[in-house]
Amino acid sequence: MDFPKNLALDRWYKPMIALGMLLIPLSMFFHEDKFLYLGGFLMFFGLGEWRTHSEFYAPLNAYWNRRGDLVQIERNWTATGVLFYALSIFSIILLALKIFATF
Repeated sequence: MDFPKNLALDRWYKPMIALGMLLIPLSMFFHEDKFLYLGGFLMFFGLGEWRTHSEFYAPLNAYWNRRGDLVQIERNWTATGVLFYALSIFSIILLALKIFATF
């Protein structure tokens, strides 16, 4: 198991997780609820995508990616992935309510 390789931001959902994990403590420090909900949405949506994607090296009928490897990505729905999606929907609803409460 190569730990630094697992931290690589090589898929589109991994920077979302990192940005969300950065926004949550910053929003707590600056007392901004809107950034807390946005960071929660980004983090939970990225974690949901991470849990539902299963990547494996596929046979010859798969498509080629940029590095030239044969990779096939499929969705594998798990209970934790659905939970992360539900938490992301909940946090975006809280963000919308917070934004529209200011009008």
